[in-house]
Amino acid sequence: MKVDRIQTFDRIVADNPFATPIEGKGGKLIVVFITLKNTGDESGNMAWSRFQLKDREGRKYDEIDNFMTKSIWLKEQGLDRDNEQIFPGGTAQTAKIFRVANDASKLKLAVNLTTFKLPSEDRNVQTQSDEGEGKPDLSRSNEGSNESNDGELASNNSSVSPSSEKLTPDTAVINHYKLIDNKELDKSWNDLSPSFKGSNLTKGFNEYIEWWNLVEKVYIDDVEIVKNSDRRSIVKANLRYKLRSGRVIKDKKKYIYLVLIDGKWLIDGKFETYNN
Repeated sequence: MKVDRIQTFDRIVADNPFATPIEGKGGKLIVVFITLKNTGDESGNMAWSRFQLKDREGRKYDEIDNFMTKSIWLKEQGLDRDNEQIFPGGTAQTAKIFRVANDASKLKLAVNLTTFKLPSEDRNVQTQSDEGEGKPDLSRSNEGSNESNDGELASNNSSVSPSSEKLTPDTAVINHYKLIDNKELDKSWNDLSPSFKGSNLTKGFNEYIEWWNLVEKVYIDDVEIVKNSDRRSIVKANLRYKLRSGRVIKDKKKYIYLVLIDGKWLIDGKFETYNN
């Protein structure tokens, strides 16, 4: 995926009497034009991916969800719908629409956990990332924590090493769920603290394996550190799981508590609410 250009609008109107105009509502509309390429071996799209804009103040802006107007407008611009199925080797050009504050500046685009800078308005960008050429598999949701300076998604298919002592708590959580997604459950089990391994939530190694074998795919939508000290940390993670049955569920236990043991951050508990 690469960002082609951005453009600012006061309002977006589709040529259809039933389509409600998309208004700035006191802010401004930022349209990010992107090109997608399916480098995988299955048809797919990025419908499950989460797109957000972030400004220099740390404010986050979700993509506008107005399916009818957006779909008609994209077609009028000669673009594809953003949920279009792309065959292996195929490409699609589409756009994402955001409503941001008038004073928003130095915007970055976040796709799941990958963040990269945006070009100046209406200026095409180079497609070479600092991490190399990005090759997202559109049949899967792309997760990662890389930042591309030139508008292309960096590849996140390399193996991870969750045992590194330099890992921050949020990265430890990301790597834990990457191991689960890769079905390296014996390694992910070792990311749990001794007390958490014996808790009612995990119910021991056998039931841990049994549960995660029901999960086909782990989606990591957002991870942030809520509280951190030398020995303990709380991380908020928005996680979704696609079961082998095809059903997608959200993990309600967003708050993950970690403890530092022998230089490694271990998961020590999960809760629905934040208990300071």
